[in-house]
Amino acid sequence: MNELGELHEFFAASVGAAAALIGLLFVAISIAPEKVFGDQADADRRADAQRAFTALVNVFFVSLAALMPHSAVRVMEVVALLAIVQIARAIFMRVRSDGGLKNWQHLGLISLGIYVFELIAAQGVVTRAVSPDKLVYFVLGLYAYALGTSWNLLGAKGAAKAA
Repeated sequence: MNELGELHEFFAASVGAAAALIGLLFVAISIAPEKVFGDQADADRRADAQRAFTALVNVFFVSLAALMPHSAVRVMEVVALLAIVQIARAIFMRVRSDGGLKNWQHLGLISLGIYVFELIAAQGVVTRAVSPDKLVYFVLGLYAYALGTSWNLLGAKGAAKAA
């Protein structure tokens, strides 16, 4: 039986919201893809795009897994592990290309921390040490993180510096 059955409606709405936000992120990037993925693109914008996409995809799959009748939390653990590996790979590539930790703020350490927390929360639900509601807080926090990162991607970060 699904440990998250009482949260079914929340996660059903979350799947749709995450899918819509992923689509909007694709639209936002496709308006001027050279600013994010072009040869002259700013590495911070590319990193913001990666983090926003990873966060929204993670929320999508966590919410989708929560709707599964069996093994929902185990699937969430796998999703968290995959996100941790992806972010760790991105951090490694960024450190290697920058030649060190000059811009440590942009490495994605917050993302890494979020996914480690997700993994710990999912394991806590499995062992019944943590209430399933903790995963709701995680999903809401990840939405806030993804939206803030997307806002930076759209130029809010540069506008604040110019003001």
